[in-house]
Amino acid sequence: MFNSFKSIPFYCYLMTMAATIIIVGVEWDISWHSSIGRDTFWSPPHMAIYFGGILAGLTSSYIVLSNTFLNNSTKPTVTFWGFKGPMSCWITIWGAIAMLTSAPFDDWWHNAYGLDVQILSPPHVVLSLGIAAIIFGSVLSILSEKNKIKHKNLSGYNILYIYTSSLLILMVSILLTEDSFLNKQHTIQFYQKSLVLLPVFLFALFTPSKYKWTFTSIAFFYMMHRMILIWVLPFFDAEPMLTPIKRHIDYFVVPPFPLLLIIPGICIDYIRLQTKNINFWVKNLYYGLIFSISFFIVHWYSSILLLSNFGRNWFFGTGKTIPYFISGNKYVDLASTDGKRYTKVGENYLDGSGDVVNLINPESNDYIFWFYDNTSYGDLIIMDPISIQGLLVVTVLCIFSTTIGSLFGKWLSKVKR
Repeated sequence: MFNSFKSIPFYCYLMTMAATIIIVGVEWDISWHSSIGRDTFWSPPHMAIYFGGILAGLTSSYIVLSNTFLNNSTKPTVTFWGFKGPMSCWITIWGAIAMLTSAPFDDWWHNAYGLDVQILSPPHVVLSLGIAAIIFGSVLSILSEKNKIKHKNLSGYNILYIYTSSLLILMVSILLTEDSFLNKQHTIQFYQKSLVLLPVFLFALFTPSKYKWTFTSIAFFYMMHRMILIWVLPFFDAEPMLTPIKRHIDYFVVPPFPLLLIIPGICIDYIRLQTKNINFWVKNLYYGLIFSISFFIVHWYSSILLLSNFGRNWFFGTGKTIPYFISGNKYVDLASTDGKRYTKVGENYLDGSGDVVNLINPESNDYIFWFYDNTSYGDLIIMDPISIQGLLVVTVLCIFSTTIGSLFGKWLSKVKR
């Protein structure tokens, strides 16, 4: 096993390290904004993110320049503008450029418009694409090297590939944060977004690996990364420094509890072991069906458990995920959500008859399921409860996403450049 690690090129390790630093920085930055607020461009989380981006960009640039001018490699490469390098390096270089471009753009955006009202502001979209490219570049660097090797001692490559794949899934889950709160996991919108987006990435990363517990292992690394942050961040003091301050916080706000992908992962890994000789399309029908059913059952019941007193402790972190600028009276009482659309006038919500809808007491909505939400601009929206028809539509979409991911995974399994 140790010899398998020794055979992995050094740049794969550096790119994996860079991807890890970036993801830690992103999670830290979200916590920083939720606990302290926007302070300066030079905040520690920002420096971690950009250090990771620079490290990845410089590492990939060195490999490209080395292959171009020193001709010290006989491995297949991709040529661009006369420069030669692995495809993973070109993707990483593009990601580093996108990240560094987003930095002054994001600083200008905050100075012009203030605090972001949502994760995916325009500068953050550019940043997210750059980060995703760097992480995917690290995944591809390991996979392409692994695909070139014919011997069977691939344990080192398998571990590093599974770990970097988990970072990419973590990045996707960060983009889904605003739709994945425990309080929203009894609405159809949560399952629509999760079961359409996640399978594309999960099955693209799952398909090229021959390790029999790939899906389970990716889910394990993903969950452990998020859980470590939930356990560690509250030990550090934080104080809100930017108004409006709507709740008392003296610790770093933790990320939401990770999606329980490990249970669907075990199901999918077991299905793969039992369906080795089944047609590709039929197999993905099974995958999509099992993934959507297991994902729904697990999160329907786990969200009930975690919102109860059982989840309000250091291990699960329920109650420590809500930023200081989110008030408990943001949401309308459940008794008022009769399917009508409401209009916000000042601090009040009016129903179709022009009557004021009463608000619930502050803090009382932290541990209940939400069937209503506010858009980033303050408009009230009603979220749909679970229905048989809605779940059937989501299941069909999940099967489609699973198939798309598996098709992309088949291409990844052949990449050697």
